[in-house]
Amino acid sequence: MVSTDPQVVAFSEQRHSQRPLPEQLREHQRSYLHGLFREAFAFGDLQKTVAQVMEKHPVATAFEDEVMREALPGIRSVLQQACGHADTFRTQLARLLDAGESEALLKRLVEGEVHFAGVLDDALTTLLRHLGQVEQLSRTKEYAADLRELDAQLARGRVLLARSRHVAVHVLDGTPVERDAALEQQLMAHRETLVRAATEWAREHPPQASTHSGRRRTAKVGGEKPRRGTTPSPGSCCVRGGPLPRWRWNAGSRKAPSRGMWRGASLRGTPHR
Repeated sequence: MVSTDPQVVAFSEQRHSQRPLPEQLREHQRSYLHGLFREAFAFGDLQKTVAQVMEKHPVATAFEDEVMREALPGIRSVLQQACGHADTFRTQLARLLDAGESEALLKRLVEGEVHFAGVLDDALTTLLRHLGQVEQLSRTKEYAADLRELDAQLARGRVLLARSRHVAVHVLDGTPVERDAALEQQLMAHRETLVRAATEWAREHPPQASTHSGRRRTAKVGGEKPRRGTTPSPGSCCVRGGPLPRWRWNAGSRKAPSRGMWRGASLRGTPHR
């Protein structure tokens, strides 16, 4: 007797409609790699972070030192160009992945990692040098903290590039993805080299500044304050408490004041009314 229970029939139809497990596995692998490539080869968030730091800290473009003024704008420009190239590169990777061209995909992936790793290394070098100079100035504590946060994001992007290639090789070969201690050591050593070189550069190139904060002087509204030792204006005396009013005589009087009337007069006296 054949069962006509609806649940049994539905289960039987579902079993026949399911694709083979190897095919499902390949689809999940492709989906995972697509997401990995989108994360590794995307620099829009880094560009936004640089813009936010510049907006939060106007001092970034107010330093006397020209090299310091151009540091963050230069990083933002480099990342902006990388964003356009990365969009095209991700499209190429997706096409090769969907076409099943594993060998061509891995070759292109290695080329892309080399190119974009160079871009991030240049940005990191500029940022670390800038941070080294900023730490030599006063009133830059919060700015330096945000620069370190940006440094951490750039370093993470550098790691993602290497990780994407490592994972893709194992996924396409059908082998388990395991931790690569040698790759981690290589990345750490490269990071230490960048930091050491930037620290030495900043030590040899202190900020060119006339103030402790390194900021450019701005003109004050209303002119400059009179310098100490300048001649006071006619008719006033620079004494404690401010200038005294001019001594005057009654305009209706025909007799002008003589020299003798000023003898013994005190600066604290009351002006003649």
